[in-house]
Amino acid sequence: MLGTSITVLADGVTQAEPFFAPPVPDAKASEVLANAEARACLAALKDQLPDKSEDLSEARAQELLAAAAAAAGVKKGVAMKSLRAALLGSLQGPDLVATWQLLHPIGEDRRRVERAVGTD
Repeated sequence: MLGTSITVLADGVTQAEPFFAPPVPDAKASEVLANAEARACLAALKDQLPDKSEDLSEARAQELLAAAAAAAGVKKGVAMKSLRAALLGSLQGPDLVATWQLLHPIGEDRRRVERAVGTD
């Protein structure tokens, strides 16, 4: 999963950190998370997140992103960038949906989205 986002071996450590501890957003992710559109999109997504006991397929993840973008009145790309910043603390990294699918069964997706919108 990390292979496609690693340029040098040291990138592996950086890219893997968010899977072991809640990330501290870097400057670019912080900028995204401070944006009103991003916050509205994440708030809309938070309201639609399935319970951790429910399966999160790739198709369902894409539907949730599209619905959150529509609810916030933004493009789907804004939703994806916002979610990436919330989940990984960075705008770069492994595949967004695969990351989300790994964090979802332990409820970490909800915790990170709630933290990003300030409702934790």
